[in-house]
Amino acid sequence: DLETLTARFLKNQFHMQRDAKLNMAYAFLRQQLQEIHLKAKVINLKALMITTIRKYKISVQDLMTYKSIYQILFIANEYAAIQQNYGLIEHYIGQASQYIQDGANKKLPYLFYHLSILYYLANFHLRSRNFSRSSSYLQEMVDLMATDARYSGLFLMRQQLLSALNLYFTGFAVDAVELIKTTLKNKKPSSKAEDMEDLQLCLTMFQALRNDSGSLKQLTFLTRTDAWYEKKMGMLWAIRKNLMEILVQAQFSNIDLAMSRLSSFRRRYKKYLLSTSEERVLEYLKLVEKYLIKPESVFEAKYQQEVLNLQNKMENNDIFTSSFIAWLIARWKKKTAYEVVLKLVQDDKANSGQLI
Repeated sequence: DLETLTARFLKNQFHMQRDAKLNMAYAFLRQQLQEIHLKAKVINLKALMITTIRKYKISVQDLMTYKSIYQILFIANEYAAIQQNYGLIEHYIGQASQYIQDGANKKLPYLFYHLSILYYLANFHLRSRNFSRSSSYLQEMVDLMATDARYSGLFLMRQQLLSALNLYFTGFAVDAVELIKTTLKNKKPSSKAEDMEDLQLCLTMFQALRNDSGSLKQLTFLTRTDAWYEKKMGMLWAIRKNLMEILVQAQFSNIDLAMSRLSSFRRRYKKYLLSTSEERVLEYLKLVEKYLIKPESVFEAKYQQEVLNLQNKMENNDIFTSSFIAWLIARWKKKTAYEVVLKLVQDDKANSGQLI
């Protein structure tokens, strides 16, 4: 009857208006992220979120859908990656975890959004060194992908990457390397270039930290331009890739090439790093340069203290940042950087009362 049709029409209209508001808000937030990525714009995420919600008149109830939670986590994850500090988004992670738990048995979610949320949760806990919880979310991803094979192509490589990182930072380096090599070997024509580059860079890091000269060969697979990496993978990814190249060349005594790469890095990224208050990267670069010019300087107490001061800063608690710092510590410890970073991770877990 007319009354039922009218009610249905009004309900559909309401949902369309809500989705339109959310999509506009999401587009605005992504635009702001691009400003951070490419133009070094400084943004406070919490303030930005609140401003956006008010600007587009979004209610709390509007945010309680799998799609909305996914969009919030996408923005939060990107922001945390840029800041290299995943503690900044713990509030959003907690809300997403609660939503997944509360909604799991009430309705069938859209698989894409559900898998994306699980991926972001797994990544957050990996970066926060809660490896067991990260692995738990990764297993949930596997179980969910098994219900619809179409989603394996979209998510399997990313799931395998995080699984390999969990293995690597809990002492199973050989298994981690094998997992990445197998994943790369099983690539498909439809595999995303970005996922492939992530795996290649990760394998380079795994090998370099263990003094494996295969990392030199692995670098040759990272052949795209800096501009491509900056646009497709993000500024932080490009910076990390270029830093790693400097370290790998230095590690295997290609000092002139390492110095050349260091000079190029400084020319390209110094302005960006200063404008985003990332002086710590430039501090790190100075320490690397000092080592390249005078290798014995790593045995000086002052030098060692400067390196340890970097490690002791809360914002340098990320596993990737710790890996770079471990490379310097390994110079005077006469150990592999992998042994050093495992010790750093274990000490951190012990201090926080968590077990690996």
